[in-house]
Amino acid sequence: MSSISILMPTRKRTVLAEKSINGLISKAGDQSKLELLLAIDNDDTETIDWLNNGYLEEFRKNFTATITPVRFDRLGYHQMNQYLNELARLSTKDWLFFWNDDAEMQTDNWDAVIYKLNGFFGLLRAQVTNHPHPFALFPIVPRKWYELLGHLSATCQTDRFIFEVAYKITVQQFIVNIPVNIEHDRYDLTGNNNDEVYKERVYMEGNPANPLHADSPEAQAQMWKDSMKISKFLAQQRGVILP
Repeated sequence: MSSISILMPTRKRTVLAEKSINGLISKAGDQSKLELLLAIDNDDTETIDWLNNGYLEEFRKNFTATITPVRFDRLGYHQMNQYLNELARLSTKDWLFFWNDDAEMQTDNWDAVIYKLNGFFGLLRAQVTNHPHPFALFPIVPRKWYELLGHLSATCQTDRFIFEVAYKITVQQFIVNIPVNIEHDRYDLTGNNNDEVYKERVYMEGNPANPLHADSPEAQAQMWKDSMKISKFLAQQRGVILP
């Protein structure tokens, strides 16, 4: 597997998004193997104007990666997974990499680190240098993950959902920490970007009765279903039939 689709929702953060995207792509060893899919809300005229009035042209002039804006009727943070599921559906590369507009790549040739795991089926976990976290904040999974399950996540807490599905799989070592370092420039971590987008980001922790919460019975049941589908796939690769 030797190409990567970067999935990135963004809203009203043009300066931040430009810095994040340019840093990520410029630090790749082979930009031509990358595609960037951006989820853009139809009511976000700020981002639409930024893309159409210069940035798309600049990107295509300066980088060999491809860039594709994908327009959505606004879903909002609590339906973040729907943006990512649709971007995954439209993607064409071997790996799917969830990226944030407030993230900064710190590792040169980060894509080569991923390509070294050619043929591995599992979750690659990049390192967030300023925010040690029990889950995988910027998960990287093979395209086959999406093809098997039909989605990346069933809740807005996509990073946690993917990590917990991977954690439940015991057929093989399924989570690999990779030496790719990312800084997450989020307000509660750095004091920056206390904007409309951050303020809308309200977790539903403490309310597991909400089916959109990762702790809800509905979400946990889906995680187990997903992990079993992947476990059966991995077992069949070894010639083992699971019930």
